[in-house]
Amino acid sequence: MSRPAREWVARIAVAVALMAVSTGCASSAGGVAATPASGRSPSPSSAVRTVFPPGATSGSAVGSTAADPGHGCLTVNLRVSAANLDNAAGHSYEQIILTNIGATSCVIGGFPGVSYVDAGGRQLGAAADRTGGPGMPVPLLPGQHVTGVLAMIHTGIQAGCEEPYQTAEAVGLRVYPPANLTALLLPGNGPETVCASPSVHQLQISALTR
Repeated sequence: MSRPAREWVARIAVAVALMAVSTGCASSAGGVAATPASGRSPSPSSAVRTVFPPGATSGSAVGSTAADPGHGCLTVNLRVSAANLDNAAGHSYEQIILTNIGATSCVIGGFPGVSYVDAGGRQLGAAADRTGGPGMPVPLLPGQHVTGVLAMIHTGIQAGCEEPYQTAEAVGLRVYPPANLTALLLPGNGPETVCASPSVHQLQISALTR
């Protein structure tokens, strides 16, 4: 083969080699992402959102027993009643009962607000102090109830309530169900002499339980 012919063959070989290299690079840079070395697809965890109930923190579990404000027991769907429990030296005890009279279930928990009231609806003495643990939210089906124990200190024991002019006649108890701004009236069995000053603490209430 003459020298010009050999040079022409060599040029063709180089061109073919360059075309092969170019084709290989294009195929590796195509539209399909390369599989990671581990052989697993990229994790989708960064696209997952966890939604928590209103008022919950990121450490709370969805579906926990925390009360849902959207299903709390409203005053209009509750009835209040009481049952005498016991009398002790200087104290009387009653069971405050809140019954769900609504058509649907609701959740209630914590401490009710309780105070004496006179015939004009004025509060007598301080509102009941909370005693004991905070309790847990309780789901109530229609007709079910929760109870709390109310301790009543007899008149004349506390400072500021030793004299007759420091007392007044209560006609019943005003009861605010937890998380409500509307109260229920629990009439007494008759006028009861109690301490009048708002600085005198004469009631104690426990958290509501089943």
